[in-house]
Amino acid sequence: MRFLLTIFLVLNVMVLSFCNREGEQIKNNLTGNWQAKWELINPELTDIFKPEQMIMEGEVFFDLDHARIRAFGFEGCAFTSDTSENVLSYKKNDSILNLLNEDNEVIFSYVVKNEKSNFLELLLMEDISLTLSR
Repeated sequence: MRFLLTIFLVLNVMVLSFCNREGEQIKNNLTGNWQAKWELINPELTDIFKPEQMIMEGEVFFDLDHARIRAFGFEGCAFTSDTSENVLSYKKNDSILNLLNEDNEVIFSYVVKNEKSNFLELLLMEDISLTLSR
């Protein structure tokens, strides 16, 4: 009887462990390194900026709960004139990727336009496209 109870407990632990890992994997299909490209797509801004000033490259690394964002700004860039780095929390569902500050307030809310395993196209306020690829 004790032997059967031990086997039952071991099987339960294995099943619960497997289910937990599967849930984490689903929640975190973003996990890993991504190449990033921000682009101003509002046609009204083409009168203000040159085409090369409307694009900024960078990197985004997602772990289970946080996104480390490095943006490579430059002189004349519409986004920032220098390299910047931020670590923010994130929450994602099928259609929205929210980046949150330490107080759990939404800083950026991106609409998911296109998502594949190695490609993610996001839109911020209909003015900024963020493309992530690996």
